[in-house]
Formats: sequence, C-alpha cells, structure tokens
Amino acid sequence: MKFSTLGSLLSEAVSSESRVDESIDPIFDQDPVDLKTFLYDPDYLNLSIRLSEPQIEFISSLSNIFDPPLYTEGVLQAGQGSGKDTCSIFINLRIIYLLQCLKSPQRYFNMDENSFIDSINVAPNADLAKNIYFMTLSNIVRNAPLFQEGSPHYIRNKMTSNMVTFPKNVRLISGNSENESW
Repeated sequence: MKFSTLGSLLSEAVSSESRVDESIDPIFDQDPVDLKTFLYDPDYLNLSIRLSEPQIEFISSLSNIFDPPLYTEGVLQAGQGSGKDTCSIFINLRIIYLLQCLKSPQRYFNMDENSFIDSINVAPNADLAKNIYFMTLSNIVRNAPLFQEGSPHYIRNKMTSNMVTFPKNVRLISGNSENESW
C-alpha cells in the first residue's frame, strides 16, 4: 500500500507498537458511538434526513481513523444534487468527533502535542467553498446537539469565516482550489 507522508503517520499510528497500552492507559476519554448513532441520535447530529446505504458506506470508509485501510484523501464524483458536499461535511464532522473521543489525538498519531490536526475540504472555487460547503457546515454545527452547550456530549467550537476550531488543537477548514497554498 502506498502512502503519503501523512498516510505513513496514520499507518504507524495504528501499529501495535505505537498504540498506548490500553490496559494501563486507555486511549479514549469516551468510547465513540457507531456512525448511525452519530448521525441520527438526538444527542449527536440529530439529522432529520436519512442517507442512502452507499452514502453511509462512503462516510464510514473515509471517516475511519482507527482501523486499516486508512485514507488520507478521497474524491467523490457524482452529479449535481447527489450529496457530495453533504457527505464531505459528515465525513469531516465524524473525524472531528472521533478525534475528540481520544485522550490525545496528537499522541495517538505520534505527533507533537502542540501540533494542529486539520481536516480540510477543498472546493473547486471560493464561491462554492463559502456559499455552499461552509454555510451548510455552519448550519449543521449550530443546530446539532453535539455542538450545543449543555448537551451530554458537547464539543466546544469557535467559528470564523472559513474555519471551525475545536478542543485538542483540531480544526476543520473550508478551502478552495483557487488558493494554491491548499
């Protein structure tokens, strides 16, 4: 299997040598819930829509950060209205949630404790990045019980014009391919 630099870090992260000994120091602050609970349960995203099984499978595959095969990027090509942005949002939110379940995401991935873990969505242009992807993401984060203070599994967040910052140095960024730095 061929990996990028990040991919090799992810591969090393799940090897038995690099994992924290779970009998001494569990790696989780809280046990993660399964994907359907995360999407539909009233304590998490509480979605009113139901995703198709292919969408669920795609989200599950690309948001899996614990067990091989691990993906460092994914490309979804489908027609207009097929749910590409929606799937991307749920993949990113699932990854954010799973990282927040870990005691230390950086330690799990053999990173410096002060490093940021960024999940980036790159849209074809700035207009789509802001007016479609990020506005939809913002609405979901504002309305999901998981991100509302007082909910049982509350994940604090701070939103700017193109980024949502979460605890444990985790960020979700909305970028576009017009910006070559992405």
